[in-house]
Amino acid sequence: MYLQQAAMLLEGRLFLRPPVEDAFRPWFFVESERGMYSKYAPVPAATFALGELLGGYTVALAGIAAGLVAGTVALGRELFDARVGALAGVLLLATPLFVVHSGVFLPYMLTGALNVAFAVWYLRGERRRSRRDATLAAVGLAFFARPYTAVLFALPFVGHAVVTLATGGGWRVPFAAAGVAAAGAPGPDARALFARRAITAALGSAGVAAALGYNAVVTGDPFVFPYLAFAPEDGVGFGERAILGHEVDYTVDLALEANALVLETLFTDWVVAGAVGTAVAAGGVALALAGRTTAGAGGRTPRVRRGLLAATVATVAAGNVAFWGNYNVLGALDDPTDGLIHYLGPYYHFDLIVPTAVFAAVALVTVGDTAWARLRAAVAGRGVDRRAVGAVRAAVVFVVAGAGGAVAAGAVTETVDRNEAVTSELRAGYGPLADDGAPDDAVVFLPTPYGPWLNHPFQTLLNDPDYDGDTVYALGDTRELAVSEAFPERDLYRYVYTGSWVPVDDSTVRAIREVERVEGERVVVEATLERPADALDTTVRVTTDEGSAYLVAADGGGPLTLRAVAAGDTVTVGGPGVEPSGPDTDGTVALDGVDEVHVEVYVATGPASGYSYQIVFPVERGADGTLQALSPTVERCPVPTRCVPQGVGETPPDRGVDVTVGSTNASRSRETLPAARRTTDDDGALRVPSNSVASGERRGRRGRARRARRLFVPPGRHRRIPEGAVVGDVLPEPGPRVRGPLVRRRGRRGVATVPDPRASTLRSGRLLRRPREGFPDAALYQAGASAHPVVDLPPSKAYLEVRAGGTGRYIAGHDAVGEVARRLGTGLTAAVDGVRDPETAADEGPVATGVAYTAAEADNARRVLVFASADDAAAHEVDRDAPPVADWREVETATDGRAVTVTGTGRVA
Repeated sequence: MYLQQAAMLLEGRLFLRPPVEDAFRPWFFVESERGMYSKYAPVPAATFALGELLGGYTVALAGIAAGLVAGTVALGRELFDARVGALAGVLLLATPLFVVHSGVFLPYMLTGALNVAFAVWYLRGERRRSRRDATLAAVGLAFFARPYTAVLFALPFVGHAVVTLATGGGWRVPFAAAGVAAAGAPGPDARALFARRAITAALGSAGVAAALGYNAVVTGDPFVFPYLAFAPEDGVGFGERAILGHEVDYTVDLALEANALVLETLFTDWVVAGAVGTAVAAGGVALALAGRTTAGAGGRTPRVRRGLLAATVATVAAGNVAFWGNYNVLGALDDPTDGLIHYLGPYYHFDLIVPTAVFAAVALVTVGDTAWARLRAAVAGRGVDRRAVGAVRAAVVFVVAGAGGAVAAGAVTETVDRNEAVTSELRAGYGPLADDGAPDDAVVFLPTPYGPWLNHPFQTLLNDPDYDGDTVYALGDTRELAVSEAFPERDLYRYVYTGSWVPVDDSTVRAIREVERVEGERVVVEATLERPADALDTTVRVTTDEGSAYLVAADGGGPLTLRAVAAGDTVTVGGPGVEPSGPDTDGTVALDGVDEVHVEVYVATGPASGYSYQIVFPVERGADGTLQALSPTVERCPVPTRCVPQGVGETPPDRGVDVTVGSTNASRSRETLPAARRTTDDDGALRVPSNSVASGERRGRRGRARRARRLFVPPGRHRRIPEGAVVGDVLPEPGPRVRGPLVRRRGRRGVATVPDPRASTLRSGRLLRRPREGFPDAALYQAGASAHPVVDLPPSKAYLEVRAGGTGRYIAGHDAVGEVARRLGTGLTAAVDGVRDPETAADEGPVATGVAYTAAEADNARRVLVFASADDAAAHEVDRDAPPVADWREVETATDGRAVTVTGTGRVA
């Protein structure tokens, strides 16, 4: 994100204006009428841009790191002596947080360097009483870079400036200049003091004014910072805090707990030598404030100056309690390996590594001086050879340095290894695009594993600000046809991968697939899908933004042929042996002007097992009725969490798929396949083997909610829902405004909402209209982010393969099924195996039950029983001798409201 901003600044831009809205939004960029702009201030990006001008972005990293080390040396020398300064610089180089951030394009080291420079020149100006030094003590640039960080670090110095201005008589100067005799006549020292304070304040205010001016330019309000325009509840303070659907009630107790964990992590893992270095630094603070150090001059004034540096530890630590970012970096509070802090350290407290290094150096120098003095006193007058004493001293220094170096090196190695693991993961994730592997003169559609953003996680795949680079990167599954039209002369590609987004997983295969454009009066997609000979049944669903249709395969197993024909304002799906599921449908669904056709084929291979095929292609109808489309993305999903794009990886027997796409009156922007690899059918439609030109992935089918269109619609239509939602989450009658994550589709009326704080990829929006009618209590079929009413689906077909946004089917006859679905969790194989009407049930047994298995190191099993009331659940005794629990080991039971959950380890039948 900072490098994208730096590229913009190099071309004199503050805004990005992409050719297609929504398809090119970089990570942490704000959308506005004038274009997209970064949520961060431009100072770090401008520094990186300067490095690029000097030879490369990494030049800036080296310069910032060198500047911070030089500033630390100067600070130690200014407050103590040259020995402390030099040793503090060495200790900073051995600080894990410094080492990690010297290699990442983040702003914390730059802000730290600016803060240290301010401290050095402020202290030097006080010692020398120099206006020139006061001129260099400008904290304004640090404020422009990171306002709150700069304020926290500068607070002790600001307090010192105000107190000395009051006690030194400097406050009288402006009154005397105004002729106020009561103020008294200030002396020359007071005038010099006032001049220094005025210079420092003026330059600091200039930085504040620059930040406010930048705000006015990009956000339209000088007091609205870009990060608040991006997420209005992402500021400093307590109470409700939120960003990108992640919301928390940030109470004082939670803040204290989170910041205690952050500080513990900082001082045990991320400062020089970890806990040992922290203890040494604490001793250095005590020696410096007590005037017991042998480094530098003593007296009251040096102690005050040194106290200012020590006070920054208190102000930075205390001030960060009010910032909920320190809660977010931790991830799960009870898991020390979770969150960004495990890989990048407590970066909001980055400024504390400098005083830690300085005061640790003070302690080491003082202990060394004291030990040397005692050694010399012990051998004085005893005729000991000076060379022997020097040798002993050198040996002691060597041993102590070796031991300390080993401790410091261990701390650095452990933390750097964690960061290197993430770096390796990201490097592996680039797959075929790494090492200049991206195709030239092309558009590459990238997957969105972390939400609808570019550069997250593909940070180095940057677009030129004019979108005219050798390779243009766009979001996959986002207005792909519009992107194709915006770049008619470029080839199209799609980055695909198997399974979930785990770049370091050796089983994950990555590839880029060419995407073909088709255009004509009709678009025809034909697919031949392999099935086991003993498949139980096969269901087909075709979905557009306008509705859904359901079909069933009347034959048994073996190859299944499907044909999807888009013509005019409809798409029709059919094939040999494929029949509509009810009398009111013929497999035809209406098309919107710009739409996306989803064909899902579910093959049941057992009572609670199966797999699916996903075929998806965008379609757009022109003013003259001509249809434009792209070759489809095709996936085979053995389980909901592991979908495999066509032509990527190995294909097991009876699981193959062959898809062709063509159009009547076809006109292609380029002929990319040799004639021998093209065929035409009887009606002249051009067929292209999609395994040679197209294959892709649908992140929406793996837990990422797609943007929705309608909130509530009549039966037979559809409703989009975000990840993790189950039947019990359906809202029967929301008000005109709904709190929580909302999804809005640009240019369309209607939104979808489920109050699920885990849906962190969703943006907040406004309910555009009241629902036309309540959502009926009906059977639902869920796949990815879509839930559809289904007719003629008996309870014996009530399969459930549910996870957060996964693929599955379930009956919603009453809310008990929702209770079962929610508690079954992320089982790879799950089923609702019993549903009864609580009004007609004759006994007090469960009204809905389900079972889930998840293959891990052992086969984890879960059985959920939901009763009509909490009293019935409390009275129920689980029969451990009854199947399936009888075959489980390590069985445990728990009661929660009207639900009983049984867990154990077992084998899937």
